[in-house]
Order: sequence, then C-alpha cells, then structure tokens
Amino acid sequence: MNIHMKGKWLTFVLTDEDAGQSLEQILKDKMSLSGRSIQRLTRMKGIFVNQKKAFLEKKLKTHDEIKVRVEESNPNIPIFNRTIEVMYEDEWILVINKAPDLKVYPTHANDVQTLANAIQFYYQSQKRQAGIHLVHRLDTGTSGAIMVAKNSYAHQLFDKELKNNRISRTYIAIIEGAIQEEVDTINLPIDRCPTHQTKRCVSKNGEEAITHYQCLGKTKDYSIVKIQIETGRTHQIRVHFAHLGHPVAGDRLYGSTNRNITRQALHAYQLQWTHPIDDRKQCISAKIPADIQKLAQHIEMTEILERLE
Repeated sequence: MNIHMKGKWLTFVLTDEDAGQSLEQILKDKMSLSGRSIQRLTRMKGIFVNQKKAFLEKKLKTHDEIKVRVEESNPNIPIFNRTIEVMYEDEWILVINKAPDLKVYPTHANDVQTLANAIQFYYQSQKRQAGIHLVHRLDTGTSGAIMVAKNSYAHQLFDKELKNNRISRTYIAIIEGAIQEEVDTINLPIDRCPTHQTKRCVSKNGEEAITHYQCLGKTKDYSIVKIQIETGRTHQIRVHFAHLGHPVAGDRLYGSTNRNITRQALHAYQLQWTHPIDDRKQCISAKIPADIQKLAQHIEMTEILERLE
C-alpha cells in the first residue's frame, strides 16, 4: 500500500494506475476503508484531496494526495505501573511478550492490573497518543507474543490479515504423556461446556477449530509440541490436547495433575506476518519463560527448548 501515517492523518498518493478512479473507489479499494467508516469521515470532515474537501464521486488524477483523519486517543483506562517487554513497534502496532500472570484486558472497573493497563502506562511514559486494539488474545496463564494495534484503522487491516490466515501464530507447549503422532492436525469443533461456566469442550455443535502440531521430543510421561493454529477459539490448544488425553502440563482446568508449574505450560512463541501497509515481512520470537524452562529441566528435556533459542 502507498499509505503513510503522520500524526492523526493517513496519506495516500495516487500513481498512474490509480488515475481516473473516484475518491470513494480509492478509499475502499486502495485504503481498505469500510463504507461505514467513509460515511463517518465524510460527516466529520475528515477526508481531503490536495488539502481541500472533495466529493466521493470526484475522479482523481496521478499524484493527487488523499488525507484521511484517524482519530485516536489513549483509552480511558487507569495506568498499571508495570514494565512490558515490547519486542516490535512501528506507527501501527506493538508486539509484546506477555507475562504469564497478566490478564490481557480489564473486565470490570476495579480490574486494573492487566496488560492493557500496563500498555497505557507505557504510552504515557513515552508521552504518546495511541489506542489499544487487540488483534488477538492470550489466556491469562499463557505467556508470549501478542499483537496490539495502535489505532482502529490498523486494527481493521490486521484483523483482516488474521481472519485470512496471513498472520502465523506458533506456540510451544509441554503436554502430559507421550503423544502418538509425530505430526498431525486436530480438526475438532469447540463449544462452551454446558456444565462449567469457564471451560470449553469438543462438541459437534461447536465452531470449527483447527490445530496443527509437530512433536519436538517426548518421554514416556511428557511431550514438547510446536503448534500452529488456523482458528482462534477460546482455550483451543488446551481443549484439543486435553481431548486427546494429553492436557497441557499445569492446566488444572483441563485435567493436568502436574505440580511443577503453577500455570499451563503454553507459550506463544512466534508471530509471522507481512505488513499490510508496506509489505514488509516480519518474524518475531518471544523467549521461552523461566518457569517453562524449569519444567523442561525437571523432566530432562531442556535441550529441546534450547534448540529454539
């Protein structure tokens, strides 16, 4: 995309191949704005062509400059004075290595010790205005790479990439038992568990859920698996492996009896994507946290995780 962000404005400059199209066509096809967004921006006088207000039907020429206002301010949530590990940042997104004890987003007014509140603190300490739009989520006990868009426009673009499977999410998990298949795909629908408010379960009435995995090593009691997900159902990885009889170690909710780790041994290890703005390819890996490394040492499988570093 020939799009740039400066301050509160998106800028797009027409090339020869864009000439002759209407302003509305460019906004939709080249800048990926929805019809609803265009109407809202028109009402708030947030669209300009060559510094002047223009009608949506206006035919444009080579080198015409479109500017679109992106209103974004820090969300109205309290700050949580906690350092976050920012692994990647540009004007559109943050990629953070989430600690395992952090909930991602507050669910009530007094819920302030979350990743979102810590991001708010990060923004304020950097003296910058930006939003907090989760491109995807991680369970509270899951550590690792999570992507956050800084404005609603970026969120729209990256959400579309995610839905079209153009953002690759790779996880590492230590599961209980020696898994039989070295490489396999789990394609089992997931629904809410009718007998438990929080749990999910495999159900023929559930939503499609697809998990690919590769076994990196195993003993008679444990396996370490590398996982990629096509879908992002709540608790998907945890539910799928528990259904196979191999709950994630430490995952009390789904049947693990392991006491050597205080949360599920599940880590969002890597994110890969092609940036929808400028086509840059990115691959960001989050270091395996100490508690999972300690568990691997306890079960004498440390060398498998070391090969990932």
